[in-house]
Amino acid sequence: NKGTVSGSGENIGGLVGYNEESSIENTYNAGAVTGNGNYVGGLIGYNNGGSITSSYNKGTVEGDKNYIGGLIGWNYGNITFSYNLGKISGVSYVGGLVGNNNNGTITDSYNMGAISATSDCVGGITGYNENSGNIIRSYNLGAVSGNNDVGGVVGLNRGSITFNFSTGAVTGSSSVGGLVGENY
Repeated sequence: NKGTVSGSGENIGGLVGYNEESSIENTYNAGAVTGNGNYVGGLIGYNNGGSITSSYNKGTVEGDKNYIGGLIGWNYGNITFSYNLGKISGVSYVGGLVGNNNNGTITDSYNMGAISATSDCVGGITGYNENSGNIIRSYNLGAVSGNNDVGGVVGLNRGSITFNFSTGAVTGSSSVGGLVGENY
């Protein structure tokens, strides 16, 4: 997709709004994506059990609510060999690749875009990594800024992080870390 995508409800994506257990491979979005609701992503707004492979976003992704990601707003699936180059902004649960990674797996993927949130849970890869979410061999090069729970890789972590790194500047008010803002 090279055109702009905008929506006023939930599940707004540069390619797919809601993905139910389907595979997306070798695709990209270059257009700006804006949403006035939750679950906004450069590729997919809400990914429920699907897999994304060798795909990328280079468009700006902006949301005025929660769960905003360079690739996916809310992820329950798998992401492999994928990346984001676009600038990402939202309120809470904002990530360079995924806003909220709930029991999903992100492998061999990266972010280079700047990520900013006006509130909490902001990360270079994902804002919130929860319920046994896994992030493996992935990295962030973009600047990350927010209020609370701000991290170079993950803002708030309740999952697993293995062989990851970040070189982007990280700024916030409390619970701020080069890799993880807050770790459980």
